[in-house]
Amino acid sequence: MTSTSARPASAIHWSLPAARAVPALIIAVLITFSPNHSASFGLAVFGTFALADAALLAVLVRRAVAEVPLRRLLFVRAGVSAAVGAAALALVGAGAATLLLLIGAWAGTIAILELYAAVRNASRVDGAKDLFFTGAASAVLAVVMLAVPADLNQGFQGTEGGGVLTSAIMGVGVLGAWAAITGLFLAIGGLSLKPAPLGSRASGRSA
Repeated sequence: MTSTSARPASAIHWSLPAARAVPALIIAVLITFSPNHSASFGLAVFGTFALADAALLAVLVRRAVAEVPLRRLLFVRAGVSAAVGAAALALVGAGAATLLLLIGAWAGTIAILELYAAVRNASRVDGAKDLFFTGAASAVLAVVMLAVPADLNQGFQGTEGGGVLTSAIMGVGVLGAWAAITGLFLAIGGLSLKPAPLGSRASGRSA
């Protein structure tokens, strides 16, 4: 890992992953504490998240990423998120099949873009290696979403009584788990890229 006191000129600024962690963690909390895991709730939450993530990328990428090819890939990623997020909000009443398909297709596309960006830039851009993790997490999200049957309606019995597991409940729950894991990783990644305070670096050199 590159020392925080000697960052290469080509590095992702810490503010980009730190800012992107915020909407991911917000929807993770919303999903965790909401009793409503319907398809409409999932589409509304996902659509809002995707648009927020796209906006953050569009605003921050130009100053946070110096490497032009990586910057272009992240702009493409922002465009994909904006388009799918708008579609999710427009189709908020469409049902579980739409929820699973939209999130699955979005996550698969994002995974390809991020893994490709990581392979191309990990050796020369500090922070690009984190795209391996976020890309892999998005790939898992895509596989799970596309594997869940749209007509899933499974009864179950638990210690506190019975219930019904539907495709919407599973899809929203998996989205929340992905958001929590990805949000935490982005927050930690952002902090690891943040340069040490000047006083800490001076004391480190004098030690």
